[in-house]
Amino acid sequence: MKVIAHASLAAFVALFAVSGAVNAEEAQRSIDFDGETYQHAHHAGGAVLILDEFLRKSDTLEVWSRLVAIRRYMKETDPENAARALIATLKGNSAVLGHRIIGKQDGSEYLVDFLMQQTEPSYIFEFNIFRFMRVDGALVSYQFAYAARGSDLNQRITADFGGSDGFQRKRVEWINLMTRVNWAVPKIEEK
Repeated sequence: MKVIAHASLAAFVALFAVSGAVNAEEAQRSIDFDGETYQHAHHAGGAVLILDEFLRKSDTLEVWSRLVAIRRYMKETDPENAARALIATLKGNSAVLGHRIIGKQDGSEYLVDFLMQQTEPSYIFEFNIFRFMRVDGALVSYQFAYAARGSDLNQRITADFGGSDGFQRKRVEWINLMTRVNWAVPKIEEK
């Protein structure tokens, strides 16, 4: 498995499967989020989806603690449909501890945040935010994910945030930050 978030959401990703030619030169090289810089780590794209993932320098695709991603969907155009497809996938995943969907009144944007926990093959706790919106006529999603690994979640959360109350405050802060991000969107390849 390359990235746990994608493996956990295999059914959702399958809806927007990546295939075809890839143009990594079009990818943005770095993104700033929450006071940290994320370097471009992975690019894939084709007829259905263009995906760019970014990690902090201390992380790898195999083991990361924070990830940001940009997806440009080539077939789906409705933010609500994409958000509801993600929610439907989450409802069928026993690792999901909870989820929520928030939509703007005009239907132009939808935000999905969720918590998941896996114990096999190793213990991981994950918090994800997906923001679906239209940019330049295309459906785009921005993603932020936080992952804690190890057998003692409380110890990891305490080390990262000072405890569960600190994590909850940071969770609200990340959601607020995600409502304002405006990262460059991958370009469509002309054939």
